Amino acid sequence: MYNNFFLFRFFSPCVEYLLTATRKLTIDELHQHAQDARLLYHEFWTIPTNHLEKVRICGAGTKNRYGTIITSEHSRVKLSELPGNPLSTYINANYVNGYSNEYHAFIATQGPLANTIINFYRMIWQEHVPVIVMITRLFEKNKAKCERYIPDSQAIQYGPFQVQIKSISYQTDYEIRRLIIEFENEQREVEQLLVYNDGIGLTGCFIALSNGIKQLDNEHIIDIVRILCELRRDCCGMVQTNDQYQFVYQALSEYTRTLQLSS
Repeated sequence: MYNNFFLFRFFSPCVEYLLTATRKLTIDELHQHAQDARLLYHEFWTIPTNHLEKVRICGAGTKNRYGTIITSEHSRVKLSELPGNPLSTYINANYVNGYSNEYHAFIATQGPLANTIINFYRMIWQEHVPVIVMITRLFEKNKAKCERYIPDSQAIQYGPFQVQIKSISYQTDYEIRRLIIEFENEQREVEQLLVYNDGIGLTGCFIALSNGIKQLDNEHIIDIVRILCELRRDCCGMVQTNDQYQFVYQALSEYTRTLQLSS
């Protein structure tokens, strides 16, 4: 998977940085860093975004929601090819490793477009995805962010996939929907977690927090620089803004305080 990526190491200082940069912090140092906006601003802009080679499939651009958010060829999810249709292998999605390089722990993907919903479910089925975490709204500030890809009540057919809701659990800040997906007379149950966010809860933040919490739990230290470098190695541009980067620091700092209070 990473052969092409590592070849870039000898030609690209940015990739060299992503492979080697580190800043391990104790929990006390984490608290201090989380409050130092100037330090975090410099730290964030020092980490390369890592815009690697583009996917060279004719027509792939029609399946991207944003022209600036593209998949990295070395880590993209490749769908099985439909007969005579090379474009059918493409979806804007990348595998991302988890804590301690857990292989393909996540798939980072865009909110489906109207013309990619079927491909979205092809990916869910092909990769045996057990949980979909949706951390965007359908619309934000009057801009479409995600096509509606699950039914409200009645089952809906998306190409060869039938999707219906089995149950919904409403919580204060989120809801959990259990979906039944049927394909070729086989049914699978998938959970969808809907997080009510204010724009800060983007994919990179979610994965960075997940990996950071596991590192704190297991090692009692944190290396957010290394975490972001590994995310951007797998999927370019993850954690898009300095505000989001500060949010990751502050959320992990708050997480450790919560643990201390409960112990």
